[in-house]
Amino acid sequence: MGLKGQQQRTLEKALGIGEAGQGSRVLYIIAFRKLFSITKLSGDEFLRAWWQVVVCHRVLWTHGVHHCDVTPSNLMVSRTTYGRVISVLNDLSLTQQDRPSGFGRAGMVPFIAMGLLTQKAKIEHLYQHDVESFIWSLTWVCLRYEDGKLLSKVGPLDKWLRTNAMGCREKKAAS
Repeated sequence: MGLKGQQQRTLEKALGIGEAGQGSRVLYIIAFRKLFSITKLSGDEFLRAWWQVVVCHRVLWTHGVHHCDVTPSNLMVSRTTYGRVISVLNDLSLTQQDRPSGFGRAGMVPFIAMGLLTQKAKIEHLYQHDVESFIWSLTWVCLRYEDGKLLSKVGPLDKWLRTNAMGCREKKAAS
Protein backbone atom coordinates (compact mmCIF):
# COMPACT_ATOMS: atom_id res chain seq x y z
CA MET A 1 0.00 0.00 0.00
CA GLY A 2 1.77 3.14 -1.14
CA LEU A 3 1.18 6.70 -0.12
CA LYS A 4 1.01 9.60 -2.52
CA GLY A 5 1.92 13.25 -2.48
CA GLN A 6 1.08 15.09 0.71
CA GLN A 7 0.38 11.88 2.65
CA GLN A 8 3.90 10.63 1.90
CA ARG A 9 5.48 13.95 2.90
CA THR A 10 3.42 14.14 6.11
CA LEU A 11 4.42 10.60 7.08
CA GLU A 12 8.12 11.25 6.33
CA LYS A 13 8.04 14.44 8.40
CA ALA A 14 6.28 12.71 11.33
CA LEU A 15 8.81 9.87 11.27
CA GLY A 16 11.75 12.21 10.84
CA ILE A 17 13.00 10.49 7.71
CA GLY A 18 13.95 11.78 4.29
CA GLU A 19 13.65 15.32 3.18
CA ALA A 20 9.95 15.96 3.70
CA GLY A 21 8.67 17.89 0.73
CA GLN A 22 11.78 17.21 -1.39
CA GLY A 23 10.20 14.36 -3.35
CA SER A 24 12.57 11.63 -2.18
CA ARG A 25 11.88 8.11 -3.45
CA VAL A 26 11.96 4.87 -1.51
CA LEU A 27 12.16 1.40 -3.01
CA TYR A 28 9.80 -1.02 -1.30
CA ILE A 29 10.27 -4.76 -1.58
CA ILE A 30 7.59 -6.93 -0.07
CA ALA A 31 8.17 -10.64 0.40
CA PHE A 32 5.26 -13.03 0.84
CA ARG A 33 4.82 -16.74 0.99
CA LYS A 34 3.67 -18.09 -2.33
CA LEU A 35 -0.07 -17.43 -2.41
CA PHE A 36 -2.74 -19.11 -4.49
CA SER A 37 -6.41 -18.35 -5.01
CA ILE A 38 -8.94 -19.58 -2.51
CA THR A 39 -10.84 -20.93 -5.55
CA LYS A 40 -8.31 -23.79 -5.70
CA LEU A 41 -9.78 -25.20 -2.48
CA SER A 42 -13.00 -27.13 -2.04
CA GLY A 43 -15.29 -28.54 0.64
CA ASP A 44 -14.54 -27.96 4.31
CA GLU A 45 -11.02 -26.73 3.52
CA PHE A 46 -12.49 -23.95 1.35
CA LEU A 47 -15.07 -22.97 3.99
CA ARG A 48 -12.44 -22.85 6.78
CA ALA A 49 -10.17 -20.71 4.61
CA TRP A 50 -13.05 -18.39 3.67
CA TRP A 51 -14.00 -17.98 7.34
CA GLN A 52 -10.36 -17.20 8.26
CA VAL A 53 -10.40 -14.32 5.78
CA VAL A 54 -13.71 -13.03 7.17
CA VAL A 55 -12.23 -13.05 10.69
CA CYS A 56 -9.03 -11.38 9.43
CA HIS A 57 -11.12 -8.68 7.74
CA ARG A 58 -13.04 -8.05 10.99
CA VAL A 59 -9.81 -7.65 12.97
CA LEU A 60 -8.44 -5.21 10.40
CA TRP A 61 -11.71 -3.22 10.37
CA THR A 62 -11.83 -2.93 14.17
CA HIS A 63 -8.27 -1.55 14.04
CA GLY A 64 -9.18 1.12 11.50
CA VAL A 65 -8.04 -0.64 8.31
CA HIS A 66 -10.97 -0.83 5.90
CA HIS A 67 -10.31 -3.04 2.87
CA CYS A 68 -13.28 -1.92 0.70
CA ASP A 69 -12.44 -4.35 -2.16
CA VAL A 70 -13.51 -7.86 -1.17
CA THR A 71 -13.44 -10.08 -4.27
CA PRO A 72 -12.57 -13.74 -4.88
CA SER A 73 -9.27 -12.67 -6.44
CA ASN A 74 -8.29 -10.97 -3.16
CA LEU A 75 -8.99 -14.06 -1.06
CA MET A 76 -5.68 -15.90 -1.11
CA VAL A 77 -4.21 -18.85 0.75
CA SER A 78 -0.88 -20.49 1.39
CA ARG A 79 0.09 -23.84 2.87
CA THR A 80 2.44 -24.37 5.77
CA THR A 81 5.09 -27.05 5.57
CA TYR A 82 2.63 -29.24 7.54
CA GLY A 83 -0.12 -28.72 4.93
CA ARG A 84 -2.23 -26.33 7.01
CA VAL A 85 -4.02 -23.65 4.97
CA ILE A 86 -3.49 -20.03 6.00
CA SER A 87 -5.84 -17.43 4.49
CA VAL A 88 -4.82 -13.92 3.50
CA LEU A 89 -6.86 -10.87 2.51
CA ASN A 90 -4.72 -9.58 -0.34
CA ASP A 91 -4.48 -6.29 -2.27
CA LEU A 92 -4.76 -3.39 0.10
CA SER A 93 -4.58 -0.82 -2.71
CA LEU A 94 -8.13 0.46 -2.07
CA THR A 95 -7.78 0.31 1.71
CA GLN A 96 -9.03 3.28 3.66
CA GLN A 97 -7.79 4.00 7.13
CA ASP A 98 -9.85 5.22 10.05
CA ARG A 99 -13.28 6.04 8.59
CA PRO A 100 -14.10 5.20 4.98
CA SER A 101 -16.06 7.89 3.20
CA GLY A 102 -16.60 9.46 -0.16
CA PHE A 103 -17.43 7.43 -3.21
CA GLY A 104 -18.52 4.01 -2.03
CA ARG A 105 -18.09 2.16 -5.34
CA ALA A 106 -14.53 0.91 -5.23
CA GLY A 107 -13.58 -2.52 -6.47
CA MET A 108 -15.01 -5.01 -8.96
CA VAL A 109 -18.68 -4.30 -9.68
CA PRO A 110 -19.97 -7.92 -9.39
CA PHE A 111 -18.86 -8.09 -5.76
CA ILE A 112 -19.87 -4.61 -4.58
CA ALA A 113 -22.71 -4.46 -2.07
CA MET A 114 -26.14 -3.63 -3.50
CA GLY A 115 -26.37 -0.54 -1.28
CA LEU A 116 -23.32 0.88 -3.03
CA LEU A 117 -24.57 0.12 -6.54
CA THR A 118 -26.55 3.32 -6.79
CA GLN A 119 -26.51 6.59 -8.67
CA LYS A 120 -25.93 8.60 -5.50
CA ALA A 121 -22.68 10.54 -5.70
CA LYS A 122 -21.41 9.87 -2.18
CA ILE A 123 -22.13 6.92 0.04
CA GLU A 124 -20.47 6.06 3.32
CA HIS A 125 -18.75 2.68 3.02
CA LEU A 126 -19.83 0.66 6.04
CA TYR A 127 -18.66 -2.65 7.49
CA GLN A 128 -21.89 -4.27 6.28
CA HIS A 129 -20.92 -3.43 2.68
CA ASP A 130 -17.72 -5.47 2.92
CA VAL A 131 -19.60 -8.31 4.64
CA GLU A 132 -22.06 -8.35 1.74
CA SER A 133 -19.10 -8.44 -0.65
CA PHE A 134 -17.90 -11.57 1.17
CA ILE A 135 -21.34 -13.13 0.56
CA TRP A 136 -21.26 -12.22 -3.17
CA SER A 137 -17.73 -13.67 -3.38
CA LEU A 138 -18.81 -16.87 -1.63
CA THR A 139 -21.79 -17.18 -3.99
CA TRP A 140 -19.53 -16.61 -7.01
CA VAL A 141 -16.99 -19.25 -5.99
CA CYS A 142 -19.61 -21.83 -4.98
CA LEU A 143 -21.50 -21.49 -8.28
CA ARG A 144 -18.51 -21.20 -10.60
CA TYR A 145 -16.02 -23.71 -9.14
CA GLU A 146 -16.10 -27.36 -8.22
CA ASP A 147 -13.24 -29.24 -6.57
CA GLY A 148 -11.02 -26.19 -7.15
CA LYS A 149 -11.68 -26.02 -10.90
CA LEU A 150 -13.64 -23.50 -12.96
CA LEU A 151 -16.86 -25.18 -14.12
CA SER A 152 -17.46 -23.24 -17.31
CA LYS A 153 -16.35 -20.11 -19.09
CA VAL A 154 -20.00 -19.10 -19.51
CA GLY A 155 -22.31 -19.25 -16.53
CA PRO A 156 -25.38 -17.52 -15.13
CA LEU A 157 -23.28 -15.09 -13.09
CA ASP A 158 -21.21 -13.94 -16.07
CA LYS A 159 -23.88 -11.34 -16.87
CA TRP A 160 -22.70 -9.51 -13.72
CA LEU A 161 -19.37 -8.96 -15.50
CA ARG A 162 -20.83 -7.49 -18.67
CA THR A 163 -22.71 -4.50 -17.32
CA ASN A 164 -22.29 -1.25 -15.42
CA ALA A 165 -23.01 -0.74 -11.71
CA MET A 166 -26.76 -0.15 -12.09
CA GLY A 167 -27.12 -3.05 -14.53
CA CYS A 168 -25.29 -5.34 -12.12
CA ARG A 169 -27.61 -4.25 -9.30
CA GLU A 170 -30.63 -5.17 -11.45
CA LYS A 171 -29.15 -8.55 -12.43
CA LYS A 172 -28.28 -9.38 -8.81
CA ALA A 173 -31.79 -8.43 -7.66
CA ALA A 174 -33.26 -10.70 -10.34
CA SER A 175 -31.03 -13.68 -9.42
